[in-house]
Amino acid sequence: MRENEVKKGFNYALNVLSYRDRTEKEIRDKMTTKEYEKSVIDEVLLKLKKLNLINDVEFTEKYVEFRIERYGKNRLKQELFRKGISKEIIENVLSYVGEDEEFLAAKEIAIKKFNQYGDIPFEKKYNRLMGLLSRKGYSYSTVKRVFEELGIKRSNYYE
Repeated sequence: MRENEVKKGFNYALNVLSYRDRTEKEIRDKMTTKEYEKSVIDEVLLKLKKLNLINDVEFTEKYVEFRIERYGKNRLKQELFRKGISKEIIENVLSYVGEDEEFLAAKEIAIKKFNQYGDIPFEKKYNRLMGLLSRKGYSYSTVKRVFEELGIKRSNYYE
């Protein structure tokens, strides 16, 4: 009977993984929602790890690789933490993302958005862009560097 439950759980996990890669925590949460016993979940997760079908390090590397162009490190940390990735894995993977890579992504977003804001007052453009880049997870120092490079100064408002 228990072997049958493990088989059912394993097939369920494979189905969940067929849509996209998942973290260990995501699989555990999905199986818990479907009311699988903890021991069955543990066994299924062990099997999935042995087959390298779930690997939190690889998941984190792929996740960062595909999202670093749209989001800063701070946002990526939050999202990965919510997905159950350990702080050590997050810090390790993000340590390979250079400041220049993050800066260039933020700069590209800033140029695009600043031009889209049109004829609204400068102070409003400045505040919107500052808020947007902050929500996307870019640090204040990165945003400041982008603004300096693009010549966006708060003092422009007073000229």
